[in-house]
Amino acid sequence: MTHNSGHVLIVDPNKELHIVLANPITTLGYLVTIVEQGQQALVLLETYRFHLLIISATLPDMTSEQLLKRLKRKNHLSDLNIIMVSHEPIDIELYLKLGAKDWLQLPCSPTIIKNRLGTYLRQKQLEELRQLYQQELDYSDKLAKDLLLTIYSDKLAKDLLLTILPLGAALSVESNFDKLLERILNEAKAICNADGGTLYLRTENNYLRFAIMVNDSLHITMGGVNGKPVDLQPLPLYDAVTQQPNIYNISTYAAVRGESINISDIYNNEDFDFSGTKAMDLRRGYRTISNLTIPLKNHYGQAIGVLQLLNAKDSQTNLVIPFDSYHQQVVEALASQAAVVLTNQMLMERQKELLSFERELKIAREIQMGFLPNELPQPTGWEIAAYYAPAYEVAGDFYDAFYLGDHQWVGLVIADVCDKGTQAALFMALIRSLIRAYSEQEANLFSPLDSANKPLETAAMATILENTINQTNRYILQNHSQQNMFATLFFGLLDPLTGLLSYVNGGHNAPIITNGVGLQNLLEPTGPAVGLMPNIKFQVKQITLAPHQTLLAYTDGVTDARNPQGKAFTTQHLLTVAAEPTSSATALIDYLQAQVRAHTAEANQYDDITMLVVRRVGA
Repeated sequence: MTHNSGHVLIVDPNKELHIVLANPITTLGYLVTIVEQGQQALVLLETYRFHLLIISATLPDMTSEQLLKRLKRKNHLSDLNIIMVSHEPIDIELYLKLGAKDWLQLPCSPTIIKNRLGTYLRQKQLEELRQLYQQELDYSDKLAKDLLLTIYSDKLAKDLLLTILPLGAALSVESNFDKLLERILNEAKAICNADGGTLYLRTENNYLRFAIMVNDSLHITMGGVNGKPVDLQPLPLYDAVTQQPNIYNISTYAAVRGESINISDIYNNEDFDFSGTKAMDLRRGYRTISNLTIPLKNHYGQAIGVLQLLNAKDSQTNLVIPFDSYHQQVVEALASQAAVVLTNQMLMERQKELLSFERELKIAREIQMGFLPNELPQPTGWEIAAYYAPAYEVAGDFYDAFYLGDHQWVGLVIADVCDKGTQAALFMALIRSLIRAYSEQEANLFSPLDSANKPLETAAMATILENTINQTNRYILQNHSQQNMFATLFFGLLDPLTGLLSYVNGGHNAPIITNGVGLQNLLEPTGPAVGLMPNIKFQVKQITLAPHQTLLAYTDGVTDARNPQGKAFTTQHLLTVAAEPTSSATALIDYLQAQVRAHTAEANQYDDITMLVVRRVGA
């Protein structure tokens, strides 16, 4: 079975992890299927359509590399997003080359699993939506031709040519969605001289909601333009526990199976559960007899709604009669036209939402860029340059450089927030603001400070760093621990007069120190990521930058940048490139940019790239 919201296949032999991986996905409304062996996954992939495939690095019947190679040979699975999961580090370059898109190392919080996998599912759905509008237009033309080929009688030909096709054109120009639904139902009732009818629409979480309901004999009009609000509960298409399709209700059956059902008398039918209809008949003194239920299917064959008619009447005697095959074919033709129009309407509404979302992202990007320094400090005898390239509209990377203590010191920050997207961008803004605020507060306690008293100044720099990082870590854990967000961060205080650099490295990539001839030092981590664990002591270290030495700080988007074959830029390559002689801090930034661009060529960037260079130009 196929779900509009997405179907995820998990291949993992560890039964304890099934719930860990599946629960965050099902809370987003996606269907999850779990198998333990690679061969089982191959069989399902040949039968069903999946939006995301999650593979454990360890499988019982074959290696995960063998499974990826077999999937790679299947052309119809080339656009399937594949995520690897493991408890141990894996050769991610090999898996990317074999077709994987990403890797999750377990254990991992449900929030990160939900956000990471939800991103790939939403990307897949949005990509399909962007293509759908033109396809629907092409499908509409094809439908008109196909309908003419199915004509087998003068009456059907007349109704198709003079009623159904013009009605499809008329529906396509109706801009009011409620009026459109009302007209579809009323036209279907008129064609069959039906006493009542209901139009259901499929929701994103796989329910059929009552959009409009009409019954002439009972004087009922709910939904539409002038009807009362529909107060009936939506019908689930799938069982909440077993996820099996709901085939006992006639409307949900038509939706999940994509089949039309024509019943002469529901009281003599044992295939479906009509207990609700019978109870309503009893309350209202009504008798439901004939029923015609037609799925409204898009060009994928997926039902976007259901059209249901009740009690066809003889035009002469006004007695209830069964819906005949002619009624069914004409209503199916109308349903096909209506499905195209409804799909286009929904797509246009989704496009409006996407445009609004894009505008919001643009505003968010502008706001986020405002958190980066407009100008970098340039103390006498020093050059400071930076580069920032987000992979998406908003990013989790950031850098900062600012004066502290009445220009006595320069604060240097580069950080990488875990995860990507809007949540990471908001967290980036929070950490940047905390670092600025706490460091300025601490520096003011020591300003002005006699720069001649070097031991006191060294102790003051260490105190500023230690208190700033500790307060930032404490604030995040006290106020935002439920978000499971943290950041790797390098924060240094530079004394431009002496070249003394005091620093804390919270789990970040080790900044590089070179002298233009070769690598001289790496500033390894002095503590864990900020916001990860409470009551952590971050060690402060010092190093003196001599004339002509350069400090290069960077995020892992540089070393993880991939070429079209999936090979990373790597830390070793960066060390080699960074050690080559350049004339200035800006020249080094430009050279590194060019090297990364040459490596990635036309490959898509999947992580933010940020670099900060500090160079001492003379004595």
